[in-house]
Amino acid sequence: MSGILDDDDSISMSQHAHVADVARGSLRSCFGPGFLDGGVNDPPAPPSSRRHGKYFNDPLHGHIWMHPTYLDFIDTPAFQRLRSLHQLGLTYYVYDGASHKRFEHCLGVSHIACSVAERIWMMQGSNKGYGVIPGDTVDINRRDVLVTGLAGLCHDLGHGPFSHVFDREFLRAKGIVGWDHEDMSCKMFDHIRDEGHIDSISDEEARMVKLMIPGGPEHRRQAPQEKRFLFDIVANYRNSIDVDKFDYLQRDAQNCGVKVSCDFNRLIQFSKVIQNEICFKWSEYLNIAELFHSRSIMHRKVYTHRKAKAIEFMVVDALLEADQTLKLTEKIHDPQDFIHLNDSILETISSYGFFYPGTLPEEVQGPMRRAQAIVEQLRRRQLYRYVNELMVPSHELQHYKPPSSAELCSHYHSDGEVSLDPSKVIVSVSEINWTKKGTNPIDNVGFFDSYDDTEKREVHAHQITSMMPSEFQERSLRVYSRDRNPKVCAALNKAIDNYRRKQWGAKVELATPCKKSSCGEEGSLPSLPTAGLHFSQESLRPSSQALRAAQLDVIEEYGVHTQDGQEGNTEADGEGDAEVWVGGKCNKRRRSLQDQIDGA
Repeated sequence: MSGILDDDDSISMSQHAHVADVARGSLRSCFGPGFLDGGVNDPPAPPSSRRHGKYFNDPLHGHIWMHPTYLDFIDTPAFQRLRSLHQLGLTYYVYDGASHKRFEHCLGVSHIACSVAERIWMMQGSNKGYGVIPGDTVDINRRDVLVTGLAGLCHDLGHGPFSHVFDREFLRAKGIVGWDHEDMSCKMFDHIRDEGHIDSISDEEARMVKLMIPGGPEHRRQAPQEKRFLFDIVANYRNSIDVDKFDYLQRDAQNCGVKVSCDFNRLIQFSKVIQNEICFKWSEYLNIAELFHSRSIMHRKVYTHRKAKAIEFMVVDALLEADQTLKLTEKIHDPQDFIHLNDSILETISSYGFFYPGTLPEEVQGPMRRAQAIVEQLRRRQLYRYVNELMVPSHELQHYKPPSSAELCSHYHSDGEVSLDPSKVIVSVSEINWTKKGTNPIDNVGFFDSYDDTEKREVHAHQITSMMPSEFQERSLRVYSRDRNPKVCAALNKAIDNYRRKQWGAKVELATPCKKSSCGEEGSLPSLPTAGLHFSQESLRPSSQALRAAQLDVIEEYGVHTQDGQEGNTEADGEGDAEVWVGGKCNKRRRSLQDQIDGA
């Protein structure tokens, strides 16, 4: 849009039509060259080479325009570093299409943030006087639109290598707490502004950007009361509906080939500011539910994929070993040092001896060689073994404490052939929710019935549908083995099952009751001297401790399959004999048989 009206100008018919286009949701064409130019409070004109801004051809949003002020931030080493950070970290080792970077994600978030803020300004801005939503106005101007887009542009500047693996796994393993990427993003924002002498935004506007990047309640309270609705756009901690999710869910799903069903553009169209909050039309309740459902689907299929998590654990182990040489943890506070941390660290580890031969002291040569061995193992696809997992019962989610590796290994009763080393065992808790732990985030969303409404109202799930989920959070206990030996994995699987039975009994089952790799040599089942082993129900009743142990050994070692009745006859002898046979598959009732033996 070119030459948009100053605050005291009158509106023409063509411009009124443009406002109507905004109301209908034609957002892509609204923000373009000329926007924010010419106002009395605008900063000095940027360099002549950038006075018109720049277009980027984005694979998700099409051609998007970046304001000249944004280019002052984009064309810096600190921002260009985002081109070397994968948006999904190490997930691209599993989803080969997930090679997109945080650079394009930040551009996309900025674009949507500007679109949302401009729509509010055009329709409800108090200084326009021709908004298409009558009866209520908000305090927003063109500079607020620029600030909101700038917050979206810079919100991920502080991410470390490999996405959240760096701060949530590596730094925690090093005992570093209290560091988060939002605070680092604010430091990087100040660094870019100071190094580039960017004076096109004022100090107060820069302060607003640094409040909107983390966006928490404590930051929201520091903003002017009349502008707090802007905090619902980039990082919305009130109900988690924000443009950051709008972009990364669509972008990640598109690159990973996963389908999501939320209509994100419709959410933007059917929204308005009421009582200093961005509210939505009541008809969008299910669409909002699809937003959070899509997020949970992406977490389950992509973000917490079991193979991707195994790779993450390997990389964390490599970083822990290499940190003695590379001193990564000493480079997380100063932006000048942090700029050099990106996803190329694995290449640095792998080729360190080639570029710096003979420079390592004796005391760190061993750790660096171990780090290089892990990277080599990763490239040969010799990943840590996923052993098994189980779902934590919903009634124990709040108080459940996962076992340590040593505690889990203690549930395995060694037969002398295989022993478990806790240092080779990884116990991981994977949590998926609708962003608000065990509560429904839509309970914190304000709704309206008509665009004329000036007061928000609540909408409850039972008013819309009777098919909403009863739980909004799940936790699963996953176990991985650094030792790829099939016998060790099988023993660890027994330990998990013994822990499961002691903790919950028959109420909880393992996700994969029998895995081929746990039954013998990898990829095959053990050969048996006979095609089938038959026992009567009477013989299955344990008459002694030795018999019970022998039966459990058969079940665990060979994956015994039980079935009521003889094959093809489920009513043999009037009561039905129990047929136990060993074959190429495991019976779904295998677990219940063990529980019956335990109960007997």
